[in-house]
Amino acid sequence: MSPRPPVGKRRGDRRRSTPSRDESLLPDENEEVQGASRQQGRVLGVDSGSRRIGLALSDPLGCIASPYQVLVIRKLAEAVDQILQIVKEQEVRLIVVGLPLRLSGEAGESASQARELTDRLRVQAAIPVEEWDERLTSVGASRAMRQAGVKEEKQRGRVDMVAAALILQSYLDGHR
Repeated sequence: MSPRPPVGKRRGDRRRSTPSRDESLLPDENEEVQGASRQQGRVLGVDSGSRRIGLALSDPLGCIASPYQVLVIRKLAEAVDQILQIVKEQEVRLIVVGLPLRLSGEAGESASQARELTDRLRVQAAIPVEEWDERLTSVGASRAMRQAGVKEEKQRGRVDMVAAALILQSYLDGHR
């Protein structure tokens, strides 16, 4: 008795060979992926405030944002240096700074502070820095933390990095 050929390769089988599910999802070898938002690598999300800066990092594929750290601001130059150190250590390819616009879409004092941070990062960072509309992310972060059972006194420092994660996740979702 002869051994049986593998399933799908039997003698007389006239089915056409189709790529497997995994193969059909892979890009062609010659296809070039364009734009920083579609490249692999970590993205840093920044929620700038007057006293604290919340930071969030994406996974290496740039799909999922997670709260990372809160920086206490003494001087803006020190905060920029700390952010640039994190960029280097975490091999970040893009920085996204939340721009706190008013509901009307106008820029207020907070937006001016965020733009000042963005401008300094653009000058000093060797990677792209983008702004992203962050209206109501701090409110959403505070609400999410309350629903998770985090008491208000423990929210104070954490809400900034959760807000940064919301900003970053919104950016990542918008650039898929």
